[in-house]
Amino acid sequence: AWYYLCSATIRSSQQVVSKKVIAWRKNGVQASGIETRFQTNTDELTSSNLPAPTTLIELNGSGDYIDLVFNCEEAMQLSTSNIPAHSEINIILVHAT
Repeated sequence: AWYYLCSATIRSSQQVVSKKVIAWRKNGVQASGIETRFQTNTDELTSSNLPAPTTLIELNGSGDYIDLVFNCEEAMQLSTSNIPAHSEINIILVHAT
């Protein structure tokens, strides 16, 4: 088993959206319910860097893979054009057995 430390920040575009969810997945399935939710009652979430939860994920070293998903309840897009901040994903091997 190989253990990876996963962290990320996602830069969202400037559309006003009321709820965004960022979640880690292992082999296409959400990893142990690990997600970050952002929600307001007044549609106040606009352009920002949103953190994904930092987590440790175990992979088998052959066919397993990790991905990160960003979901939104309204139409929007991710964008980093003309903005100094950017999205960043960090996946670091911390222990191999």
